[in-house]
Amino acid sequence: MLSSVEILPDCLTYSFVIRACGALSAMCYGKLVHGHVLVNGLEPDLHLATGIIDFYSKCGLMDDARRVFDRIVKRDVFVWTAMIHGYLQIGDYVEALSMFSNMKDMGLKASIVTWNAMIAGFVRGGLVSDALREFNQMQVEGVRPDKVRVKDTGLWNAMIVGYGIHGHGKEALRLFHQMQVSDVRPNGITFTSIISACSHAGMVDEGRRCFNLMVSDYGIIPYHEHYACMVDMFGRAGQLEEAYEFIKSLPIDPMKDVWGAFLGACRNHRNWKLADIAAQHVFACKDIGKDAGYHVVMSNIYAETGRWSDVAKLRTSIRDGGLKKKTGFSWIEVGDAVHTFYTADKSHPQSDYIYALLSSFEADDYPFNLVETGSSW
Repeated sequence: MLSSVEILPDCLTYSFVIRACGALSAMCYGKLVHGHVLVNGLEPDLHLATGIIDFYSKCGLMDDARRVFDRIVKRDVFVWTAMIHGYLQIGDYVEALSMFSNMKDMGLKASIVTWNAMIAGFVRGGLVSDALREFNQMQVEGVRPDKVRVKDTGLWNAMIVGYGIHGHGKEALRLFHQMQVSDVRPNGITFTSIISACSHAGMVDEGRRCFNLMVSDYGIIPYHEHYACMVDMFGRAGQLEEAYEFIKSLPIDPMKDVWGAFLGACRNHRNWKLADIAAQHVFACKDIGKDAGYHVVMSNIYAETGRWSDVAKLRTSIRDGGLKKKTGFSWIEVGDAVHTFYTADKSHPQSDYIYALLSSFEADDYPFNLVETGSSW
């Protein structure tokens, strides 16, 4: 409307409009606005360019966002953060890490908003170990988790996970209580995180209280993740009968993660009778798909108890059903590049050199011989 009269829109006007397009995922209108910005020569404005990048990110158009980013001559931490957040939103964690590393190489210090984006992004993607790594690095760089004043549930959840996965249940509970009195309302992921923290720390009573609090005070309906965490908590504490009774009392049909947590606990505590029950249920779950992980666990249990005919039946079932165990991977950041490795992986361009270096390690020079043990990165 403004462009039809004497008064022309400025950078601030375009910033408001492009952000509205992003919030509504109005791709066509947003591109039209960006076209007007280009025609009027306003894209070099850093605040406006950041808004355009944010718009393309919210629409999942990261190639377009990257083109805008690459045209910016002098970038601040906010425009870097917009790109990092965009890659995290589409699950491109390798590129997000690369951008984060490049930003620091340029001499820019990550803001609390950047840390928030990194940690919360990894948590949303279920990459807890990566979230924990960033959580720890945030503290190394002088940002104390209990001093963070960001109204973002994801960051609080990530910090609770960070304490919990290291067995610091009391610290996780302290942070949870801080969250309760802050302006941030706990969500379902928060309670998954705090119950898991209680599980790792062996704090069964506290975990049970948090589960009840979730329902009674916050009105959050438990999902399979919460039930699986509760079963894992009982199982770690050796309370297998209580875990079994808890599963039988659930108002929904338990999925594979619930029975899988129980199966793992039965194996750890060598209760073969309950393990058999757990296996029967987990194999019957509709969501088990082509994952052979639980079949392998049960096969190992049968082998430990000398039930070789059952081992053979399971292995036949795995083969005939086309089941496969999910492959894990590791990654390492070197300079401004992120390198990803799988077990016995030879796809890396420097794999010959890497294997040669591993082969050069001798048992008397190194704590363990990587080649002889068959270990890999």
